[in-house]
Amino acid sequence: MKFDSAIEDDFYKKFNQLNLKYNLATKELSIRAVRPQMSERLPFDFYINIGAYPVAIVELKSTQFLNIYDYSRIDTYASENDIRFYILTDGEQFIVTDRNKGFEKI
Repeated sequence: MKFDSAIEDDFYKKFNQLNLKYNLATKELSIRAVRPQMSERLPFDFYINIGAYPVAIVELKSTQFLNIYDYSRIDTYASENDIRFYILTDGEQFIVTDRNKGFEKI
């Protein structure tokens, strides 16, 4: 898979190498970073899916833009598509927004 930047490539590989799982009473679902289809012009870089269901969206930015980026389009997309979390990151610092609770820098 070809990415627009090294930070996207690095995030995708590291996240999916974690091989995260979500356990339900009857089955186990994989948690994966998924790149949207290139035909989709979306305001973020990745979905975080549990099984086939997106629970978060991720936008990667260089450190200089991380705290000043206007991610209102991401918020709108998450709200319109019932996605609870959105994450803005440079790969080191993470700004996680839970639409039910607000945001937190990690």
